[in-house]
Amino acid sequence: MLKIGIIGLAQAGKTTLFRILTRAHGSGLASGRPEAHVGVVHVPDARLDRLKEMYQPEKTVYASIEYVDTAGSVIDLARAGAQTASLREMDALAHVVRAFDDAGAGPPDTQRDIENVELELIPYDLAVVATRLIHVGVFAAVVFWGFLFTGFPRVMMRIPPPQLVAKAGK
Repeated sequence: MLKIGIIGLAQAGKTTLFRILTRAHGSGLASGRPEAHVGVVHVPDARLDRLKEMYQPEKTVYASIEYVDTAGSVIDLARAGAQTASLREMDALAHVVRAFDDAGAGPPDTQRDIENVELELIPYDLAVVATRLIHVGVFAAVVFWGFLFTGFPRVMMRIPPPQLVAKAGK
């Protein structure tokens, strides 16, 4: 089963997307709730239906996707450490960004919102890489730690990498 986590800032439309994808209805899915919502959707496949007609098996199992609607802002979750383990278990993350005017939140700044969420997720990506490097070997670990102490601070401070400048005539 494919697991997709729906992440983003608060009031970006994560729960609305979750409701659309899972065809969920009702008041049990109020946005801003502290717990995550989970929905499983079976994926119809005409090819599987054709094989089912041809071979008439006792049981047919369709592919399914599990959607997880994270509660609140992914930045708040990351800073609190809540549900970060469940985000690591996901096969993919769907990042929802607000691109509509909201009276309470003001005009959207999509570029800033994307960057903020991605910067909050970088330390968790590095933690996953670090744990995998333990199994790879010493050389890879040395390269990783070199990046961590030289390149990572540049990423967090949004400093572009050094540019190579070619001089004319050389």
